[in-house]
Amino acid sequence: MSSVIAIVTGANKGIGRAIVRNLAVEYSKSIYPQTTPKLVIYLTSRDVSRGMATLAEVTRELEDKKVLEAEGGPAEIRFGELDITDSTSVNNFKKTVQNVCGEVDILINNAALGTEFQGEPFSYEVVEKTLKTNYFGLKNMTELFFPIIKNPGGRIINLSSGLGRLAALPSKSLRNQFSSQDLTQEQLDRLVNKFQNDVRAGVYAEEGWPTSGMNKAPWTIAYNVSKLAVVAYTKLLARRLDKEGIMINTHVVDPGWVRSDMGGENAPLSVDQGAETPVYLALTQDKAIEINGQFWNKKKPIAW
Repeated sequence: MSSVIAIVTGANKGIGRAIVRNLAVEYSKSIYPQTTPKLVIYLTSRDVSRGMATLAEVTRELEDKKVLEAEGGPAEIRFGELDITDSTSVNNFKKTVQNVCGEVDILINNAALGTEFQGEPFSYEVVEKTLKTNYFGLKNMTELFFPIIKNPGGRIINLSSGLGRLAALPSKSLRNQFSSQDLTQEQLDRLVNKFQNDVRAGVYAEEGWPTSGMNKAPWTIAYNVSKLAVVAYTKLLARRLDKEGIMINTHVVDPGWVRSDMGGENAPLSVDQGAETPVYLALTQDKAIEINGQFWNKKKPIAW
């Protein structure tokens, strides 16, 4: 029996966990089951014990929904060990998925690091490890999995943040460089590396990078730039796919301020509300998704 294959990175908690659960619930309501009766979701985590515990919890939560295969529904959830910052880990997981499933229909890049939200002071080390996961890790995962993403019909959905808007950059020159329609992958990588180097040299303010984060607090600077780079990468990737005639839908999402370990208990949105737009983009047949590289919030394209 043919299956739709979905991968959700960083799915052991927060929005990632909610995306897995809601993919299972919403799949039966979509038009996919008419042509492809089964959905296989890979819930991935670099921490095996946490990932397996989350899988067990989500399975229990979905029992009364009758959406899992064991209860007669269309969805099956599997655990996958995955560290997106480690190319060996990504390649090993890719081989597993390819051997079992062949192609991947949906890749949702959710895995992210935000130690600044837990109070870790801004530093070069924070910048380095934040970008390693949020930008370089996401790009690494996408590029290594790209050869087995279904063409035509595959979907790549990258999670960014409202904190990753162009307005986060004080410098007009930097805003223009990140948003340029001619930006290349090499240039984007150089911009990201320049931010790291400018922080290490103590000249990031003079070079036009943010000096404050959310609500003007002196934190989340690394997170903001990492998520801005995710938007730029998604738009760059979309242009590349369009130019090469590759029919894979590629979008980036601001899920909103969500009550999670990162967003905190005062955030206005639940994790399920944060998962709405990524799940929508994964399953919708809305023609709007055919315009690649859009920045989405509340199931609608928005300005970056």
